[in-house]
Amino acid sequence: MDEQAIVKRAIAGDEQAFLYLIQNHEQTLYRMAFAYLRNEHDAVEAVQETTYRSLKKYIL
Repeated sequence: MDEQAIVKRAIAGDEQAFLYLIQNHEQTLYRMAFAYLRNEHDAVEAVQETTYRSLKKYIL
């Protein structure tokens, strides 16, 4: 299944599709955070916060 279809499923409320997207892009998020923050701890914290906020928004 292509990424666009998974995104559409996630938007429609498919929790498994949403979790797949989060897991699939975790390394990209980390690399981007590390590029900006230049600190491993801060980058991990930023990814955790981003994931938390996404889940919180998705669930509500």
